[in-house]
Amino acid sequence: MVRDAAVAEADIISGKEGRRRSKRWPKVAILIFVVVSLIALITSGYSWLIKPAGKTKVSDVNHFKVQGQKFYEAKKYDRATNSLKHYIDAKPKDWRIRELLADAYWYIGDSSRAFDQLIEVNQLAKPNPDRSYRLGLLADQLGYENQAVKHLLKAVNSEPETLLFQVEAAKALVKVERFDEAINHWQEAIKVLPDKDLLSATIFAELGDTFHQKGELDKAKEAYRQGLEIEPGNVYLQAQMASTGG
Repeated sequence: MVRDAAVAEADIISGKEGRRRSKRWPKVAILIFVVVSLIALITSGYSWLIKPAGKTKVSDVNHFKVQGQKFYEAKKYDRATNSLKHYIDAKPKDWRIRELLADAYWYIGDSSRAFDQLIEVNQLAKPNPDRSYRLGLLADQLGYENQAVKHLLKAVNSEPETLLFQVEAAKALVKVERFDEAINHWQEAIKVLPDKDLLSATIFAELGDTFHQKGELDKAKEAYRQGLEIEPGNVYLQAQMASTGG
């Protein structure tokens, strides 16, 4: 009987211990599950960080293009440059959007980036007079005087009847002291204008100044005189004429 009682007591104790263990197991299982999940999450996160970035989705790329165009049309040029730059990073050969990006940089006053973008465009697409003209103006702003001359002369050679091209080319040539060429472009600019056009008086003043810088005072005086014939009240022409003894 004693033995039976002892066995029974042992069974009871064993049963209690078994129940305690069975109660602990769910907690342990949950803990193990949480730890394993955390390790997996950390590992996957680390793998994502060190994994080389994949290509941008086409839909994302087009989103930047459309967004940039909308910002540009709305004259929000700062925001346009950000969106268009993202697009160009993914599509570097799209010269039309690159040219739009250059214009956006131009409008926010970033001459250096605008110039660099247009140079890239010229390598991707056939040069045109308007782009050459803009490159010339940007080069001049950046102090690249010889490049300014090169681009502006390209514009003039393509469209000699465009007054702005002739005028800006002449100005650039004066800066690098290529006076004879500058004089030629001043004279060509005058030919583009109708006779006695008031703007001609201004160009005659520039022509006279170029002759003056070259040391040809008689020719400078004649240019000033012709300008005064068109606009007798032009104070600058009067002063320049007086400075040459006229």
